[in-house]
Amino acid sequence: MGGIFVLYNYNMKVTSLLFFAAGLYSLISLFKYIDRISRDLKRFMSSLKYSDFNQTYLFKNFGSMYTELYKSIANTYNELSSNRIMAEENLQYLNTLIQQIPSGIISFKENGAVELINEAAKNILGVESLTNINSLKVNKEYIKSLLDNSEIGEEKIIKYGLGNKGKNISVFKSNFKLRNNLYTLITLKDMENELEKERLENELHIAQNVQTSLLPKEIPSFNNYDISVLFKPAKRVGGDFYDFFDLGNNKLGIIIGDVSGKGLGAAIYTTLLKGIFQTLAFEYSSTVELLIKANSLLYQMLDKKSFITAIYAVLDTSTNKLVFSRAGHEPLIVYEMKESGFRTYKQKGLGLGLEKGEVLKSNLIEQMVQINTNDIILFYTDGLVDLKNYSGEEDSLENIKRIISANHAHNTKEILLILENEINNYLQNFEQYDDITALLIKKKS
Repeated sequence: MGGIFVLYNYNMKVTSLLFFAAGLYSLISLFKYIDRISRDLKRFMSSLKYSDFNQTYLFKNFGSMYTELYKSIANTYNELSSNRIMAEENLQYLNTLIQQIPSGIISFKENGAVELINEAAKNILGVESLTNINSLKVNKEYIKSLLDNSEIGEEKIIKYGLGNKGKNISVFKSNFKLRNNLYTLITLKDMENELEKERLENELHIAQNVQTSLLPKEIPSFNNYDISVLFKPAKRVGGDFYDFFDLGNNKLGIIIGDVSGKGLGAAIYTTLLKGIFQTLAFEYSSTVELLIKANSLLYQMLDKKSFITAIYAVLDTSTNKLVFSRAGHEPLIVYEMKESGFRTYKQKGLGLGLEKGEVLKSNLIEQMVQINTNDIILFYTDGLVDLKNYSGEEDSLENIKRIISANHAHNTKEILLILENEINNYLQNFEQYDDITALLIKKKS
């Protein structure tokens, strides 16, 4: 009986030791696992390298909770990695945008180390590169002192550079903290450029007002003819011009012109053109004589680098005849309904204001067009044909002809709306460099 008790007591000790050993082993393994996880997490947070986690050994026999922990860590890494890539892309995109900004931008640390400088800032400061704001050679101490002492959110005008080469620069300062570092952000503007831009904007605004005021407020509804005009001015303001004159006796005078050059100068010359033609249209019945007289006046007024191309025409609605002369302008085009085709009139001609008049006299020819029912006459400026059409042809005039031919049954306003839609589609991808004018006249049935 005593032996049994001893054996039982021995077995109980052995069993207890086994349980204790197993528990100790589990505990040690768990500590090792936690230590390993801790080291992995430390590497993960310091380097964000996936390889640190990919090699982590999982003690799968410790249950699903540790597997889930590993998955959570992996998911966290993937999310942070994705965010880091996105942040890098956003930073690259932001840097690209900053380089395109016309104002100068510089960001630097407290020690003067430049973190970012765009091309505009380099141009304003006259440097090819800048690694430290303290390394500026010209006006170094003054610039540094100003940048250090300027109030946050305060704009100051400083003189940068020496002597006649110095220029006024607007400086705006702000501070911000990032990753426990204090940064200064400086915005620079060359005031001379800003004033020049403002002057050009004012000039452009005046030129646009002048140009708009010269054009007819209403398109005439003249006897049995349908007349419409498409006018799309360019941003730079060109010199396109058109007008109508009721000459009496069922006659309508028509002028379309294009002044060389852009801006305020071209707009002013169009005022001369309007005044001259308004006067001469009622004095000369011959289109050739009118252009010769207009040339003699313009030659005295225009500077030697400027000239005007034009077509002057007279439409007689009682005889359905159009007589016209071409002074170096784009050809007149007629869609003939009976022939279902186009006729182009490109007789000799010379721009107005180029010479006193002797050469012009020998080059001007008056031509006559007999207009039949549903025929369409197209006057236009070179801004229209300078557009490439969508098939890649250099001459977009063929595309314009196709539009007129395919829509000849419509009235002139509807045809020009279709043409304008084509032009707008084109201008979504290309900048408009010149005014676009198209004037359509259609003989109604």
